Amino acid sequence: MAVPVSPQETVADLAREADRVVCLSQPGDFRALGYHYLLYLLFPPLSDSDVAAGMDEAIRSQKA
Repeated sequence: MAVPVSPQETVADLAREADRVVCLSQPGDFRALGYHYLLYLLFPPLSDSDVAAGMDEAIRSQKA
């Protein structure tokens, strides 16, 4: 598994599940993913309905 940035605890959890975890940055002060991107305005928080719609779309595309 590869991720650009993640909390240290999450990388440790993922390492127990994946064969290999590559994480470019594990800041100690991780608060939210968007804080670690320079263009935070282009990475706005999502509503629950946005996330649900994205998951529904992913499920539909896998069935096609």
